[in-house]
Amino acid sequence: MHHRVHPAEAHRRQKRWRSGRAYRAGRLVCGCVEVTISLDDRLGLAERERRHVRVSFHEPLSDDLRSELTALVRRRGAAARRIADAAHEIAVIVSDDDSGPMRIVGHLQPPEARHALLREIEFGLREQTR
Repeated sequence: MHHRVHPAEAHRRQKRWRSGRAYRAGRLVCGCVEVTISLDDRLGLAERERRHVRVSFHEPLSDDLRSELTALVRRRGAAARRIADAAHEIAVIVSDDDSGPMRIVGHLQPPEARHALLREIEFGLREQTR
């Protein structure tokens, strides 16, 4: 059977980790984070533009993070972007058997799909510029 790939995703390769943790100001805010990193192979992109990070949060979640994620899901457009811009950055530590732990720091972005359980919704993570 031939697997069809959406044209917008044809130039991306994905790598998924399931053993991530999220921190804010050194405090654990989520003990189980699923991280998907897509690498964009198109020419003409800077290195920081090539990597797209998406995260979904599973239990246990801190109350503060849960309320922020809920607000991001409930709002759309400019209102959602304002909430994302006002939030503190989050650090996600993922384990990779090949290269050891990796730290990704950035700001959460509104999700594209909103109608699911909170743990099933993927949020964008806009990495801070280096």
